[in-house]
Amino acid sequence: MLISGRRLQELAADKINNPAVLNDIFEEIDAMPEPLESWVIIGDFWDEAGYDDEGYWHESDLRYGTDFVLDEAGNYYGYIELYSEKPRKAEAVKVSIEKVRGYRYYVLGLLLFLILFVINSYRAKSYNELPFNMADM
Repeated sequence: MLISGRRLQELAADKINNPAVLNDIFEEIDAMPEPLESWVIIGDFWDEAGYDDEGYWHESDLRYGTDFVLDEAGNYYGYIELYSEKPRKAEAVKVSIEKVRGYRYYVLGLLLFLILFVINSYRAKSYNELPFNMADM
């Protein structure tokens, strides 16, 4: 779950560094039918290994990706819950946000499209001209 730093500061006030207070806040948000003040992502990670008649095998899916757009720029805090049959250390988990994009890339793409459209329209006029007059035939 991602929640904006501004909203978390409003909810936690001066206890923003208290893990018990933060846990209560995230649990309350998570229990809402539709948590409108946060972005919730659910992924299923697994890692299995074993032996069969062909020998040792190993399969895993340890990455998850999704695209989303945040409502406003700023700092966001993440809350992650892990369920595992084997105890895991917190250091074993890595969360990263990659390929952060802003609206400016869409504006640049639109400008490039418009420039190419104008160039193509200008060139198309000369390509469609015939070296003789069709009305005379």
